[in-house]
Amino acid sequence: MVSNSVYLFLYQLHSEQNHIVTQTITNAKDMAKQSEYLINWAFEERIKQGDQKAKSDLKTDFSLRDLIYKMNEERGARSVVEGNYLEDDFANTDENIKNAILEMQTTLKDSFAFYTNKNETYLFYIKPLLDDGTCSRCHIHDDKKPGDLLGNVNLKLKIPTFREYNPQSFNFILFTYLVTWLVGLAIIWWIRYKNKLFYDHSVRSYEESIYALVDMMERRDSYTAGHSKRVAYYASLIADYYGCSDNDIDKIYQAGMLHDIGKIEIPDALLLKPDKLNALEYELIKTHAKFGYELLCKEPFSELSTIVLHHHERYDGNGYPYGLSGEQIPLLSQIIAVADAFDAMTTNRAYRQSYSLQEALVVIQAESGKQFSPKIVSVALKVLKDISLPQNTTQMPKNALEEMRFSYYFKDQLTDSYNSSYLRFLFAHQQDYEKLCLNHIRCKNFTSYNRRYGWSNGNILLKAIVDTLKASYPNAIIVRVFGDNFLVIHLSEHVVINIASLELLLHDNGIELEHKHMDILAESIKDFDDLEEKILKR
Repeated sequence: MVSNSVYLFLYQLHSEQNHIVTQTITNAKDMAKQSEYLINWAFEERIKQGDQKAKSDLKTDFSLRDLIYKMNEERGARSVVEGNYLEDDFANTDENIKNAILEMQTTLKDSFAFYTNKNETYLFYIKPLLDDGTCSRCHIHDDKKPGDLLGNVNLKLKIPTFREYNPQSFNFILFTYLVTWLVGLAIIWWIRYKNKLFYDHSVRSYEESIYALVDMMERRDSYTAGHSKRVAYYASLIADYYGCSDNDIDKIYQAGMLHDIGKIEIPDALLLKPDKLNALEYELIKTHAKFGYELLCKEPFSELSTIVLHHHERYDGNGYPYGLSGEQIPLLSQIIAVADAFDAMTTNRAYRQSYSLQEALVVIQAESGKQFSPKIVSVALKVLKDISLPQNTTQMPKNALEEMRFSYYFKDQLTDSYNSSYLRFLFAHQQDYEKLCLNHIRCKNFTSYNRRYGWSNGNILLKAIVDTLKASYPNAIIVRVFGDNFLVIHLSEHVVINIASLELLLHDNGIELEHKHMDILAESIKDFDDLEEKILKR
């Protein structure tokens, strides 16, 4: 915990400092641009005066230069307006500055470099002053032609540290992380102290340690934590009605709280996947039972480890991790298996809606002697028939980090539209929407386009189609399916889209469009497979 806090603190300081550097470069660029503008404006004004003497006097008129210096100085920069650099000018010049100057002279574009002076970091920013025709017309640079390098504007700005740039934020972050470190150290000390006094304070040590671990799970996946609390509650009710001892009821509650602790070892990309798992992914998820056992097999949780290890065994022997059957499965593991399945069925998942209480009990009854012990099922049906199910339980993201993880699965990496997985998600939750309007666009002859111009150009065109749809319908959800089919979805209104802009885009590429508007709710399209059948039959 402490090492992670240190890493996060250093990472945040690094990010803030990078922001300051970027802002300093932007400021320097703006000041150089303003300086160039003032210089060009001055030449233009002199030309407008039509006074030959006034034009000549500009060579010795330093009031404009002083104004530029003063203007930039007020913004923390030391600026210089000067002519071209010669080789002799580099004698005592910092190597980084020299390289920036040479780059500017070669490319005739802005350049910058960082250098240190007395252990402080500075930015050197240089902007070329090019003859835009004005200088030639006022005869100050008769030997130059438009586009030639006349000189430069360069600025030197100190890059402040984050502490200098925003001391209030720096102190706040420092204080926040310092408190975190102290709390982390306190927790470590507290755990060691409690371990020494474990046998004298076993009950309190159990409770505090369990809730600390549950808190770890909740920080990673808020759904898992809520699920664990409900499983613990249901399992303790079943165990009590079954006639278990008070000690076993306490143990099954604690085991229920920790039955999925092994998922700490499962990668986020798999654990938080908002879709059904494929066969390989399911095999990886199944390892959490053993991981949980390994985490809990030492004190103070050794009595819970066996319960956790076997909570996915099936009564018919088709479970995991060891394929135990019947009474080979520990009694408390059998109880948690029923409670776990019941909560999974009665809570919303990203890929399906929850079962009603009655539907869940019907499934449990049907699995008696198969997945579950008949003795436990008979008790569970009595205990759970009048239970009040929690409201608004969902696997949907609850914070910015979960939102980022969640959207990862639903994005089409090629076009930045949504993919078919998101469409499946919409169908799974279609009862939550008052409207579900869909416009289907099929691109005909796209395969021929790919053969003629290549896959890379085809990909570019697919991205252009999505960008056009997004620009035309910013409130719509754009989904790419079947490679060259696109769906424009509205959830709050019915919109029959106009594909004229797409036809204009694809007119010269030999691609024809087919368009159809569909009301998903009115047409009773229940899932993605129904929609696929309707689309492919067109």
